[in-house]
Amino acid sequence: MNLPAEIFRAGEMLEITGVTRRGFFAPVIMPQHIRRVGSSALPAAPVIGLQDALSGRHDCDWVSLRGIVRRDYLQDDRRRLTLMVEGHRVAVAFSGPAPAAYPRLVGASVSVPGAVSGIFNENAQMTDIRALQCPDAALVQILQQAPASAALKPLSYDQVQGADPAQPAKIQGTLSAQRMGEAVFLTDGIHAAQVRSKEWLRFAIGDQ
Repeated sequence: MNLPAEIFRAGEMLEITGVTRRGFFAPVIMPQHIRRVGSSALPAAPVIGLQDALSGRHDCDWVSLRGIVRRDYLQDDRRRLTLMVEGHRVAVAFSGPAPAAYPRLVGASVSVPGAVSGIFNENAQMTDIRALQCPDAALVQILQQAPASAALKPLSYDQVQGADPAQPAKIQGTLSAQRMGEAVFLTDGIHAAQVRSKEWLRFAIGDQ
């Protein structure tokens, strides 16, 4: 195969020669030759709902999903988001390494453009969204800023169970255990809660 070694970037126009292969909902080409022929602005990404995204009709399509950011973290030096879209968690993967510093979006209502990457079963049925592949975090549109943390009233541990998963929340407690880069465990002396986080936060047992 005559494939170039350089990395292509979003917005570049490519000419791809290859052999077609049976896909699921999107055409598949096994490339034999790729060459850059120009550049262009990315097209508008139409906003679709969760059910349309899960239907498989938009597999690999350039679309936008809207939701509340539940997580904003790094994985293998690349920035990742977890969106709550109509009660369903959707992963967002950005291309390229993350900058040294950037504003976190947890709690913000956003619109994210990207290509839908689906998970399919043995019957070629789409069962979930693997990720929304977005080329650049700068393309994320903030529809509503996250509420200030200080404005959030801490929830009791009983209230956490029934809290709206699409809305930001705050809890307080004493650290009873932690798994670095995975989760911390809090207690109020009677109840306990697990807080998942891939951040390497260093606390001491007994910290509040």
